Amino acid sequence: MSSYPSIVPYLLVQDAKALIAFLESGFGGKARLVMPSEHGVKHGEVELGDSLIMLSDASDLPRAPIHLCLYVKDVDAIYEKALAAGAVSLSEPKTQDYGQRMAAVTDPAGNTWWICGEIA
Repeated sequence: MSSYPSIVPYLLVQDAKALIAFLESGFGGKARLVMPSEHGVKHGEVELGDSLIMLSDASDLPRAPIHLCLYVKDVDAIYEKALAAGAVSLSEPKTQDYGQRMAAVTDPAGNTWWICGEIA
């Protein structure tokens, strides 16, 4: 049995150290592996809840922003925490017709994060 989920998003970004710091302070993530290189981060892994994101500084491959859904218990609190950590708001927390509360932010690397929570 692998210690990795079946699908893991991999982000190629301009400043992986800054994104790791944002994921830790903004979303409560935990860096479980950071392999440095002479130009920044060769490979990094950050746990977010029961999920995993891999990332590195873009070198030979072009960086490409991505949209990610992060499911949390308290959308409003994580939204505020992300803004305090440097995220830019795309949409404030709002309860949707389909039974979820959602907000959206852009992280310092330009990726869009949909902060989602199921309404009990």
